[in-house]
Amino acid sequence: MSFENSVKSIRYEGYLKKWTNYMRLYQRRWFVYENGYLTSYLDRSQVGEVARAQIHLLGCSIRRVGTNGFEITKNKEMQFALRSDNKKEYNIWLEVIAYGIVECNQNAQKEEKSVMESICQSDTSMGDEFHFLKNDFLTKASISSESCKQMAIFVKELERQFLVGLHELNSSRSRETALDISNKISTFRDLNKKVCSSIDELVLESKLFAECAAAYRASLNNNFNSKNTMTESQDLNMNANTKSTSKDSLQVDNVSVHASEDEYFDA
Repeated sequence: MSFENSVKSIRYEGYLKKWTNYMRLYQRRWFVYENGYLTSYLDRSQVGEVARAQIHLLGCSIRRVGTNGFEITKNKEMQFALRSDNKKEYNIWLEVIAYGIVECNQNAQKEEKSVMESICQSDTSMGDEFHFLKNDFLTKASISSESCKQMAIFVKELERQFLVGLHELNSSRSRETALDISNKISTFRDLNKKVCSSIDELVLESKLFAECAAAYRASLNNNFNSKNTMTESQDLNMNANTKSTSKDSLQVDNVSVHASEDEYFDA
């Protein structure tokens, strides 16, 4: 595969084996990397539907484990323990995820630097940055809201499956039903972790948005006070110039009077 200038423009997908704590074994899952996110689905056919698990690679680290295996951690907590079926796919996934982590971190630093630079610029630039952050914040709030709605729908489905399973525990399908419920619970846990992570990111974004808003407000106040001070200074200068002009006019009139008297005596 070829990499473009920005890893966020890359989409890569394929099967990986993911460690599941509730089963205590590796299970085959379909993974998709795109826009800085690594998402897993139960199967390739479910892409675009409810994800099994998802993580944003910002602040993540990757560590090789055993043969064709690696772990992804964030905030010192393991998010994914993965294995590839062959060395070729293993190397590709390592490259994709490693570049994704680097790119996400660099983009975050650029955004932070851009915000700090905009705070030091004029009120027009500050206004543009303020509105950009506001729109970005509202977008992420909408995404978090959708994630919460998605989890609520899934919880209702989980409850329905659980009730169905209770009625079938004594049937020949009891073992299959119990396993299905266990899978549903695992999906719920992964989705809950995804929603919590989304909310945490939203909180951080809201803090940044609040700081930028405060800086923007302070910039407007400073500019307003500066303009008022400048206006007062201009008014004082105009008054001083007016008085000086009146005095000069009076002196000219006196000279003109004296000149007329001199002419009269000469005559």
